Amino acid sequence: MEIIKIFPKILFTKEINLSLKEEKLLNNLILKENYRENSSMTEKPLSSINFEILEKKKLKSIKNKIINELNYYSNKIMKYQNNIKITNSWLTKTNINNYSHYHNHTNSFLSGVFYPNADNSTAEISFMNFNTSSFKGSLLEKNFDNSDLIFIKPIKNLLVIFPSEIYHRIEKQKNIKTRYSLAFNTLPIGEFGEADSKIIFK
Repeated sequence: MEIIKIFPKILFTKEINLSLKEEKLLNNLILKENYRENSSMTEKPLSSINFEILEKKKLKSIKNKIINELNYYSNKIMKYQNNIKITNSWLTKTNINNYSHYHNHTNSFLSGVFYPNADNSTAEISFMNFNTSSFKGSLLEKNFDNSDLIFIKPIKNLLVIFPSEIYHRIEKQKNIKTRYSLAFNTLPIGEFGEADSKIIFK
């Protein structure tokens, strides 16, 4: 017997080791950054006005650590020859009772989120598969193979990387403590694809 999982979507998580200096720099930036509402919906999280957070010189070492994991995902897991570059990055600020709706990220290859100060009060990020079967059976148990809804519980210094087309959202922040995260989008570097589907990213 052989089980072959076809057309998988790979969700990658890893705890990133930050120095005390890096943690202090990032957390100070989080508190000082200016935020704006994403829409007229008051329950939505706030995002930083700056969408180039990781371009700040003082965050270069943190950016490099994230890029190392992005390249591992691309080269070692997906077996692409391309390295990855971050195209934009921003902070999210989720106050009590705030949450986001399901969305994905266009004009992006891989997306990700980093949690610098998560704890037990930090709301989860969830991933939803909207391309589902019309048959819904009774499950003996739920697992990653038969579920259309996946929850990831943030912990301190957790990095989550996923294909940008996957729908995801921030669940409701139920604790009075504000939830912060650092999000980013990416593109591959160099030639990508073959023949008439080839494109060159610089």
